Amino acid sequence: MSWAPNGEHIAAIDSEVRIHNLSGDDDRYLPPTYRRHGSVTGYALAWAPSGTRIASGGRDGEVHVWKPILSRGYSEAATGSIVVCRTEEAKSGRGEICCIAWAPDSRSLLAGRDTGDIVQWDAVTGECLHIFQCHQDDVKSLAYAPDGTCVASGSEDGTIRIWRVVEDPDQDVVCHQNEKVSSLAWSPDSTILVSACKEEDRSLHFWDPLTGEPGEVVPLSVYSTKILSIDTVSWSPDGRYIVAGCDDGTLQIVDVARRRHIFTYRTGEGHSIHTAVWSPDGKWIASGGSEQWGGNSRVRIWSANMDTDMPSLRQNEEG
Repeated sequence: MSWAPNGEHIAAIDSEVRIHNLSGDDDRYLPPTYRRHGSVTGYALAWAPSGTRIASGGRDGEVHVWKPILSRGYSEAATGSIVVCRTEEAKSGRGEICCIAWAPDSRSLLAGRDTGDIVQWDAVTGECLHIFQCHQDDVKSLAYAPDGTCVASGSEDGTIRIWRVVEDPDQDVVCHQNEKVSSLAWSPDSTILVSACKEEDRSLHFWDPLTGEPGEVVPLSVYSTKILSIDTVSWSPDGRYIVAGCDDGTLQIVDVARRRHIFTYRTGEGHSIHTAVWSPDGKWIASGGSEQWGGNSRVRIWSANMDTDMPSLRQNEEG
């Protein structure tokens, strides 16, 4: 799921991409939809920093770069030129796309794959510019630092790697989390990384990206006997808070200055949150997830006011 830079739309992916208009109810049930991935399950989605294009990818190993047409109806979310980025691995059924990150100038993008490598593509021509051999297992999270100087990638091999878009592994900074990394996020000033894992560790981990040294470990709250899995983390635009989305149906807020959990939103039993992102103005949090037993996927919008437990503003079915 990805919030448009102008804050007016949210794009969410499953087997298709749906674009939800937050300024009205006209597309609540039939939002503009991009369906050119066919029946392939989608795992990754990112709105370009320029706000003019979307990149989406999934199990088939392809990344589609397309211009959203927000005034069109169902099945017509994109028209005109659509760039398809692929490599030979995709043709052989390998290299599914797990995560996508745009370069700050919106001219290229990176995609992490289940093979452990990261591909750089030209977002205008679809040319494969480079393949970085960064990890030994699925690359689950990928993000440019807000200052644009480097990239952080997190993998199920238990490492976080901070690197520049050059082929020089000796310059990489490596953080050893020693458990499968599910998500990571930069602080807005690019000085701290936060990460989470999918195993039995119910905590957020802070890292120094210059040295790879670990910082504080902040535990989340536990609301059931189920082993908590943290699927996603996201830093608020003002740097004050971090939101963590969990498979027990909770969105948990951590106060960064105090390094402790302060607030929890609950979606209800049987719901799992796979992704959570802040609105560009920091006033709202969008969460995406699904019912655990084959129910519909949903996008929920939450107030980011920590003083009141406000119910979701909208819940849209994704499939």
